[in-house]
Amino acid sequence: MSIGEQNLYIGGHWVPSESGKTYESANPFTGGVATRASAATAVDVQRAVDAAQDAFGSWASLPPSKRRQYLLAAADAVEARASDIIEAITTEMGGPAAWRKYNVKVLAEKLRFAADGSYQGLTGEVIPSENPSRTMIVIRKPVGVVVSIVPWNAPALLVGASVPAALVLGNTVVIKASEQTPRTHGLVTECFVDAGFPAGVVNPHHQRPRERGPGRGGLDRPSERAPRSLYRIDADRPYHCEKGRDLS
Repeated sequence: MSIGEQNLYIGGHWVPSESGKTYESANPFTGGVATRASAATAVDVQRAVDAAQDAFGSWASLPPSKRRQYLLAAADAVEARASDIIEAITTEMGGPAAWRKYNVKVLAEKLRFAADGSYQGLTGEVIPSENPSRTMIVIRKPVGVVVSIVPWNAPALLVGASVPAALVLGNTVVIKASEQTPRTHGLVTECFVDAGFPAGVVNPHHQRPRERGPGRGGLDRPSERAPRSLYRIDADRPYHCEKGRDLS
């Protein structure tokens, strides 16, 4: 298999890292190079957060039916690119053939499942009031920029476990992709591009392994413009958003 090349996707553009540095992820079977990827810095992460913040207002203001259409188109794109995604998982992560195919299958299913919930997550309710002359109404709204931290061991499936739910409800997303599977996550991102997602709605990045640790390359230092609207969403708890500045 040839060595894959992978840049960052920030604000609707495929770009190298700010430093120009790259790193190599290893093929677990051969020990050789699987992918040569741009190594994101704190500056790149800041750019991703800013791009997501810039895109949030227009994305959140779309009718739920429109966001639904985008997610359904992304599911179609995943199925169209299935062979490429499966090959990338093979090269970067390994695992049996059935597991690789299952990753892609579930990602497409999760996108369609989230699309079908476009009108369910932002509902409102009437609650009792102490004042009988008043009516109290609670309306749910998108929270803003969401950070999804996706691991290597199910690199496509776990995108589906977190990102679609955030997107369909009007949030924009910064994806902390695994440094071990950059090409896989790059191909998944290309599915969002193929589906026509507006610039800045989805912004993945990956870092060289030795630059991991406190702050995850800058995620603990979000833009001063967005400290009240940056949330973390973990792949194993896709409907739980944790607000805060320390996302390490």
